[in-house]
Amino acid sequence: MTARNTLFDYLNLLPEFFYDTIEVYMIRTNKIAFVLCTFVLLANTEARAATTATANMDVTLTVEPSCLLSVDPLNFGTHTIGDTGVASQTNATVTCTAGTPYILTSDNSHTYTLTNPSGTAGSNTVPYTLYLDAAGTLPLAQQLPDDTGVAASSTIGTGSAQPVPIYGRIADASMTGIGAGTYTDTVTLQLTY
Repeated sequence: MTARNTLFDYLNLLPEFFYDTIEVYMIRTNKIAFVLCTFVLLANTEARAATTATANMDVTLTVEPSCLLSVDPLNFGTHTIGDTGVASQTNATVTCTAGTPYILTSDNSHTYTLTNPSGTAGSNTVPYTLYLDAAGTLPLAQQLPDDTGVAASSTIGTGSAQPVPIYGRIADASMTGIGAGTYTDTVTLQLTY
């Protein structure tokens, strides 16, 4: 009898539960081997995925010089004949791209006259003047102003909203001999930039 036959003969003599134990051991060993192989494959895949190629992408934006303009109403309020010192103030709001110079003016054909179309007695017009300062020394220039007007109404945009105060005055003499009613006018402001 050879050693090999003896071993098989010996294994045949073992109780059945030993075979079950060996089988469970082999299943566990196979599972562990499967998990280890999977881990090695994933690690190898991740190592290969870490290799990258790069390229630069140029990104551009062109912003043209531009401006926005809005203005609140100018309301002189309610007065009686002979009132003096009639004045009011409002704001224009200018938003221009940063570094963009601009000039705020009114249209060149405007006469700055309030009218009362429903008035029947007395004068139905009231002249007024617009200024860029409360003291009334810097008149709001009318389109393409002279050097003094340009200096008073020109500014450089900041990219944010910039309030521009506008002051209105009615001469005392204009408040005499006028008829009762509501006087109105519309002024077109413009930005040159």
